[in-house]
Amino acid sequence: MSTVVCWLLILCGICGIANANYETVCGSVEESEYLALQRNVDVLARRLMSMRDDSGAWRSTPEALASLILAKPDVLSNVDASVAVLENQATQETSLGRFAQILLAAKASCSNTTNFGGVNLAKELKRRLNDELMLNGTKREPHGWYGVYLAVGAYCISENQSPGESIVARVLERQEIRNNFHESLSADYTAQAMIALTCVMRVSDASDPTLARIQRSLHSASNSLLTAINVEKDNVWIGNRYSTPKSLIALTENGKFANQKRLCMKILKSINNRPAGREPEAALSQVLPVLKGTSKLQLMNDEVDCPSRDKSQEIQSIDENIDEPIPTARVADIKIDLEFIIKPNAYLGGDLASENVTHFDVTRVPKGTILHDTMVLASQRELMTFETRDTSWGRSLVGINGRRANRSMRQYWSIGANGKSIPVGIDRFIPSHGEKISFTLTTWS
Repeated sequence: MSTVVCWLLILCGICGIANANYETVCGSVEESEYLALQRNVDVLARRLMSMRDDSGAWRSTPEALASLILAKPDVLSNVDASVAVLENQATQETSLGRFAQILLAAKASCSNTTNFGGVNLAKELKRRLNDELMLNGTKREPHGWYGVYLAVGAYCISENQSPGESIVARVLERQEIRNNFHESLSADYTAQAMIALTCVMRVSDASDPTLARIQRSLHSASNSLLTAINVEKDNVWIGNRYSTPKSLIALTENGKFANQKRLCMKILKSINNRPAGREPEAALSQVLPVLKGTSKLQLMNDEVDCPSRDKSQEIQSIDENIDEPIPTARVADIKIDLEFIIKPNAYLGGDLASENVTHFDVTRVPKGTILHDTMVLASQRELMTFETRDTSWGRSLVGINGRRANRSMRQYWSIGANGKSIPVGIDRFIPSHGEKISFTLTTWS
């Protein structure tokens, strides 16, 4: 080989290195930008691992495990312990959405999903999905549409096939009738429905008549998410900071930022700039994959490497020069109780409603979390849904769990803390440890 050819090869190699592609969900970026993202992935993954207990469980084991496998599998240790937790959960009564997450986590961990703790996960999920949407051969309203969207997506991703035309049609009807996937524009609901439909579209035959409906639905949903983009100080969110990671995945998987890379990167940097020390487990689980540039849709084609199942594996120190210390598990978390009350004098749809109280705990919310963000976290855990409207003095609560206050009937949602009305709005009120927050639908005289 001549000296000239050798030099050309060397120079070409150098050019290749200089122009190496550093891929993110927004496309190729400079090396410095890419390394900043991956450094934070390391930090967040270590924090999420620190939240796992001695049995191998997180508060939401399926979501946390799948997130780490997608984003940073080398920080995982004793995966079998966490898988055993999931196998136990698969045999217990659980919500449709949580069961869907178990299937995805089992798929991500390369476990046998046809005999997972003695359960055929996909078969059981489809049975539950049918039961959720049908009763004695008649359509019925599900307990929660978010769980339906999760289940459709999980089944499709796991089995590489649609859960069935009738089930997909119900999802499409939901949007076509209401022009949205929820009672009002909810970025969380819209993004989850888009991810499910994106999978169904990719596995559908081009001649499938449902395909055109799915494409129209995805186009409409994408436009809805794009209208939900808002600027908050130096950050850009889609809906709010908790709904942004999943929304960004939904939009980029559908090519909606192909010509808006600068906007996409502003959103991605906003996600990356969120302080690791204050993020709860559920938020970390959603942030990690998008920063890594992965999504659960990659599980469709087995593009994700199986995690090590070596029980002796230790968590390696990733970066000894991290500026921000990683808090230990749950140190700064507090417990909040939420209670919803329908007063007997609150007229609903013209009928006098008897008192109806729904109570549950939203445990271990990061200390200092405002009430609105506490409600967002509860919504992400499928514990509640809510609607607000923007006013000149901040967000105003207008509906909870599908029950909207009817101003013409003098209804409003009263918010109390330990029996006393909160002095400020949900954007400013910060609950304290052990505090009971009540939302009461009542009327003014």
